[in-house]
Amino acid sequence: MVLWNPVHAAATDRPCSNAWGVSYPCSATEEMKAEILDLISQGEDRRKQAIGFLDAEKKARARAESDDSPKALEAWGLAKRMLDEANAERDSAFSRAIALSLKYYSVQIRGGTIQNGPFAGQQAKERISVLPDGIRYREVTAEDGTKHYLGFSPKVREGQIQAGGVWEDGLIMIREGLFSKVLKSGNPGVLASTLYHESIHQQRLTLTGWESLPQIEHEAYSDETYHVDAFELSKYDRGILRENVSYWNHRRLACKLLPCSYPFPTPEQEEGNRKGFEEQEGPLREIRDKQKSLSAKLEKESQDRENKENVRRDREAANQKYLEEQRQRVVEGVLRSQEEAARKRQAGSGWDAFFKAMEAFREMAKTLCGDPRAEGDFSFALEKANFYGKTYYDGIMSQLSQNNHNDPIERCVDDTLNHVFKSFSPTGSMTLGIEDFRAAARLFLPPQSGTSSNNTVDGEGSGNERQGPGYNPCIEPGNTCLKR
Repeated sequence: MVLWNPVHAAATDRPCSNAWGVSYPCSATEEMKAEILDLISQGEDRRKQAIGFLDAEKKARARAESDDSPKALEAWGLAKRMLDEANAERDSAFSRAIALSLKYYSVQIRGGTIQNGPFAGQQAKERISVLPDGIRYREVTAEDGTKHYLGFSPKVREGQIQAGGVWEDGLIMIREGLFSKVLKSGNPGVLASTLYHESIHQQRLTLTGWESLPQIEHEAYSDETYHVDAFELSKYDRGILRENVSYWNHRRLACKLLPCSYPFPTPEQEEGNRKGFEEQEGPLREIRDKQKSLSAKLEKESQDRENKENVRRDREAANQKYLEEQRQRVVEGVLRSQEEAARKRQAGSGWDAFFKAMEAFREMAKTLCGDPRAEGDFSFALEKANFYGKTYYDGIMSQLSQNNHNDPIERCVDDTLNHVFKSFSPTGSMTLGIEDFRAAARLFLPPQSGTSSNNTVDGEGSGNERQGPGYNPCIEPGNTCLKR
């Protein structure tokens, strides 16, 4: 059901009124009429598409109910989505066509308080609905909580199909079939004329209330005939209008002789409307329930699929991490194997050069661990220390971590090299010098007994006796610390 609200339509943008301020319908320009017809054409196209999508949805729903597989559910979900989109686009196009018809032809929908009937005292909404073909009944709850069942008969008089109507709660209704007639005639004034006719019914309901069907129909048709030029109705449509005015006038006059029936449904008629509503809504409710059930299954299937995808991604990430760790272990194992192989081959390879450099580092450190003051040709060791410290820092630290010597001098060598290279940044600009190795060696000199000059660090007597691992002569009074 399409609802139009004049708050958004601005129907009074082009008011036509007389000297007393009474508004009346205006004719529309060709551009305005073309705009309305374009919207109706769009709505008709979507309506025809929706018919085809409805059949596709019905077939897909039957398959999904019998075959509860993800593929069948997804096929139904696609068909349902296409149907819903076509219906929404149809409703939007028809709703805008109604809004522009009211605006361009200056037709007023005023609403107001209903004066009589089961909804007396309530407000008649300033809105318009489009009634789909095949829908004739409504269930409406009044403000006091009472449910009412309203019915619409498309044939008020023999040989004519109503284009619209006003429900007892004041809601104006336009039948969906009217749009195809308007499009065929090429005149949106037919739609505007119908809207104007129904606005007269609503106005009477809110001003004095409805008296009888002949009375309100005669009034609406009579008022409509005054504005046939504004709506540019065809000669045929004008003839139908005059005929209806005459027909309902005779019925109205007859009501003075024999009272006409009340224009609202009696309790017996409401019971009939209730049964009609149940017959109408039963199949529709069953379809909606099935669609709701399938939607829940489709949503669960989508959620399960998303959960499975999340689990798959987590498992894949874990597997990737495990494989990376395994690869790293393999690489490290290969490197160690290559190192060992290079040691055994003593070949002129890159590994051979590296191990020769490591041996030079140890020889230099061993000399300094024996006597930090020792002089010698340490240029090769210092050059390679800076080169490999920047290009293969991790390899040096890996080699040093594998050493575990019991000999005091060898332990001093290990500690000295570890101390120097740990303080060396492979990405910085610092350059290692002999004094770095001397200072480190002093920290890890092996403990020795006696107080002779051979046991002193810098030849200044027994006051600087070696005190074992961790001893730092820089903190003793009178000693000079070597700095980088």
